[in-house]
This record gives sequence, structure tokens and C-alpha cells, in this order.
Amino acid sequence: MAFIASVITEMPAYKRLARQFQERGYTQGNTEYKYYKSDISIANIPKSERFEYLRQHLTGCHDDYIAYVVSHPKQFNKQFFKDLIAINYYSLFFEKNIFEWMDEAIIDEELVMCAMLRAVNMRYCERRDECDDWFYSVKRRKPELLTQEMYILGARCFASKRNGANRFLEITPDEYRTEEYYHALCTSNDTPVMEDIPEEILTSDFLVDVLNDDIESVQCFTEAALETEVPVQDRGILKVWQAVMVVAGNRAHLIPLNEERIEYFFSLYSKDSCEYEYGFKRHYKEYLRKKNSVPAPDNGDTMFAGMATLLGIMGGMSSDEAIDRSSKAIHDSTDRKTCLPVFYGGPVPAEYSKKYDKEEYLFEIYKKLGIKVLGEANYYFFNVRLPKDITIVKDEYGKYLVKRDDETVIVYYDRGSFYDRDVMVCDIRVSL
Repeated sequence: MAFIASVITEMPAYKRLARQFQERGYTQGNTEYKYYKSDISIANIPKSERFEYLRQHLTGCHDDYIAYVVSHPKQFNKQFFKDLIAINYYSLFFEKNIFEWMDEAIIDEELVMCAMLRAVNMRYCERRDECDDWFYSVKRRKPELLTQEMYILGARCFASKRNGANRFLEITPDEYRTEEYYHALCTSNDTPVMEDIPEEILTSDFLVDVLNDDIESVQCFTEAALETEVPVQDRGILKVWQAVMVVAGNRAHLIPLNEERIEYFFSLYSKDSCEYEYGFKRHYKEYLRKKNSVPAPDNGDTMFAGMATLLGIMGGMSSDEAIDRSSKAIHDSTDRKTCLPVFYGGPVPAEYSKKYDKEEYLFEIYKKLGIKVLGEANYYFFNVRLPKDITIVKDEYGKYLVKRDDETVIVYYDRGSFYDRDVMVCDIRVSL
């Protein structure tokens, strides 16, 4: 098992489709264009410029643009739509994507291949199923144009399982549901698509191949798949979840936790490791929070600041003025005498680094100083009770000094706007 980033253009199905495209003499659309400002009423565009304007700005969000193209079919041939796909990726988006309403006679294999190659090469959606509208329109109007290669690439780019349904899998013809298809379905997928794959497909070799393409694909694995034993070089036979922790401990947050998995992680990595700090700590603490029924901290002050910003803008302030005012309000409203930061950004001394992570060490320092932590005030601060010898003052540089009598024992800062706030203890001047 290796840690390899998956590249869609290296998929056999992509290479086959690209070869077919070339062998059949097909061409992509022209990407050269004269720039026009967007969102202009069609009536305000000179007739001589409408073709060029629409070639770069036509999407499903513009009913008047669509109506104009539909009512002037002789002005907009297949080349126009090829150019549109090449220039404006969003023409493939939304319920009213171009394949939903264009003249059915124009839709052919070349145009559909152009759409698929464009979709593959320009995939930057946050969700897999945000880029797939055009595919469903072609499925409804010209299903015979969707080849096996396109379904395999669609499984890789578009398929997801949300609210118990996998829409893309449901429209895939049975004859195209091959092992190659299911491999593409699972690769780089963070939704539970493996639940719907036939058991005979889910061999240990299949699971290893999927993880070798992209180890983050473990997010789509079922519990049975996670418990499947696989060979790992120099480690022998391990369960899938163990293999992921061994090969890429910084991806351990992608695996559902239980006590066995937590114990195994800590047999591999200590609390001063990068794997723990950046790949496991938050996931682990969320598990403990849920296990012990501890509610998540309420970040209501951020919601309040956001609303105050909106009201300020509505009242005539500039956005910068409103954000600055709201950010200042939440900083000023924090009771520094009864709140101290949750997070520590400095190093844990070597003698404690295996036992405590940064936040645990800070918590122990609070206890050492006699500061009683009462609970979480919000994401950034604990509610605390200070002993009589502890005070908090703000220095000339905007940092907060926690003093025991006249000695500074902790330094922290609270800076940034309310939506990008950074609260951190930056210096601890006492030891356990």
C-alpha cells in the first residue's frame, strides 16, 4: 500500500475516451474571446456583438439569454456550443444547463465528449454532485451517447451518496457496473458509496487498489471493509483501518473511532507527533466529547457579530467599518477576568510532550496556578475562576498578560476579525 494522489487523467477510462476523441477527428471549442462585462441585459447588447457575448456568458442563470438563443436557432450552431463549453464551464451547471434546452438535433457524440473532457479537466467543485447537471440532461434526452467510459468517469467525478441515495449509481446501466466502474465510484469519495457495491467486488485486492489510488477514499468504506485484512509491506497482515494509520497517520481522522482504534493509534504515535497534532487530535477529542455527552462550545458571539455587521451595513456603514466595529465589540465584551484561552501555540516541554498535547499541557498549567476551569465559554475561551493572586492586564502591544502578583506567568493574544479570530496562549513562563 502506498500514499499516491489520484489523477483523473491517468485513469484508463479517461485515456480511452481521449483516444476515441482524437481518432474520430473531434475537436474542442475555441477558447479565444473578446472580454465583455457580465450580466448585461440582452436588449442592451448590440446585435453584432450578441453572439460573442453569449459565447462567454450564457448559463442556466440567465433566462433571457436562453430565450434569445432558443428563438434564434440559425444563429447558434454546434460550434457555438462547443466554444461555450470550452470558455464557460458554468454552461454545464444547473437545471437549465445547455444540454437541457438546446436543439436536440445539435446534441451528438462530439459535443457530449467535449462536455465530459471539460468537466474532468476543470473539476473544482466542493461537492462531487455539484458538477453533474449536464450529464443527467443528456441521459434524459440522448442516453445512447453516454458510453461506458463516460459512466466510469462520471462515477469518479460526480457520484455521491447523500440522504441514503446515490443518484448517479441509480442511472448507471447494469452492463456498465464493472469492477472498473466501482473502483472509480470509490476513489476520492467521502460519502458512503461502498454500502451499495456488491460484496463479491469488495475483495482485499479491490480495497487495496482503491486506497493506493487515494488513501482518503477510506471515508467511503463500510465497517466490514475497514475490518478486512490486507497485506502491508514490512508489517504483514493488518486490518484496513490499521493499514491507513500505519501508512498515513495524518489521515487517521478519516476513520470512525472506537476504543480499539484509539489504543492502536497511540501504539504508533505519541502526543508530540505531527500525526497526532494535525491528523488525530481534533477527531479524538470530538469522539471523547460525544462519548461523554459534552456539548460543543457555543460560538454565539460570532453569530451576534455577523448580525451586527449586517445591521451596520444596512444602516449606511461601509462593510469594512461594520466588520471592524463588530470585531471590536466581541473583543471588548469578553470578560478577561473570567475567561482564558483554550489553545496554546507554543511547545510542550520534552519531559511532558509524550503525556500531554498542547491544550492538555495548558490545562495543567492553569491547575498549577490555582485557576479553576469551569467549562467552555465558546470555541476560544474557558470560563475560569481566578485565585486572588492572579490578574490579567493588557500590554502596550495588545497582548494580555496573566500575572501572579507582579510576575507574568502566561501571555496570550486575541486578534483578527470576528469571522477570522485568532485566540492563543503564546508564552507560558512557569512549569509543572
